[in-house]
Amino acid sequence: MRTINKKKIADEIWVKFPEDEEIQLKIRQFPTSQGMYIPGISDETMFEFAWKKFNYCIVDWKGFIDENEKPLECNEENKRYVYDYIEDIMMWASNEISKLKEDIVTTQKKTS
Repeated sequence: MRTINKKKIADEIWVKFPEDEEIQLKIRQFPTSQGMYIPGISDETMFEFAWKKFNYCIVDWKGFIDENEKPLECNEENKRYVYDYIEDIMMWASNEISKLKEDIVTTQKKTS
């Protein structure tokens, strides 16, 4: 038997980047129906999916500024800059997003 925690699916949580706690991301789940990795797909398709997931799951952020020291708005264009040019943030964010699925479905052992 499996339990689905529907409340967790809708959660949006703030996570702090461990190397600079001023950087925070508000993240949410990525529904598999939005896209899925399929063995044998091209690298181009895989990277396109990874970007789609990153863009969808990051809802808001703190700790990013532009060249004029103004807060960087959390929008698709600026998320693309972070995704393309700040690899450690991109990798950490992707990992944090993946962790969100851990609490949604639990398997219950049968009792005899």
